[in-house]
Amino acid sequence: MAAFGQSNIQSLSGAWSFALDPLKIGADEGWAAPAFPDNKLDKVTVPHSFSVDKRYFFYTGTAWYFEKFDVRPIGSGFRAFIKFDAVFYKCKV
Repeated sequence: MAAFGQSNIQSLSGAWSFALDPLKIGADEGWAAPAFPDNKLDKVTVPHSFSVDKRYFFYTGTAWYFEKFDVRPIGSGFRAFIKFDAVFYKCKV
């Protein structure tokens, strides 16, 4: 058990999968599900901003970033946090 003030930090920087969602169908089609196949999606390195990529320069709309990672079980009475150093506009986790 970790004492008060101690933390286990896991960086999520690095390779992620990425997709644009101009039709806003991702939520309805279950893109956030753990079993969603991400093998055909673009690969990007996080931190990343699609607006600086020439392929997406004029795109405005929803984009998805995908990353799977393992977490140790969290004991009762403890909390886990995901810290973003920056989010370009808004974010839903």
